Amino acid sequence: MDSIKIVKIEPNEDDYDEFEEQWLHVTDEQEILGVDASREIDEDDDSPRDWTVYVAVAEFIREAPLESILHSSVTETLQGVNGVESVEQEDREAWLVEGSAEAKDLIHACVSKLKEIYPQLRSAYDNT
Repeated sequence: MDSIKIVKIEPNEDDYDEFEEQWLHVTDEQEILGVDASREIDEDDDSPRDWTVYVAVAEFIREAPLESILHSSVTETLQGVNGVESVEQEDREAWLVEGSAEAKDLIHACVSKLKEIYPQLRSAYDNT
């Protein structure tokens, strides 16, 4: 598999007010290896909120034991990133990350973990 390419998405007029920052893993296999991180702006004081990390494949993996392996792997991986204070799974495919970690580090860690279990993820995704 190829290296991990992460890019910052420049805000356009449509989403400028919503996101402070948004980063994306560029891949031809978005459904399996797609990961992005975004930070919204707090409407009360215009400060950036914590990161929300989205893992695309988590939306589709719904059978045990792979579902719990995926979710716990992502959580543990994010907790291991320098600057992370806490991680909470907010939704099926979204993790809220508090702390001073950089988006690129969060995405890189997640993509690396997804690549480790890629054969199982590909097989499960293809059978959905």
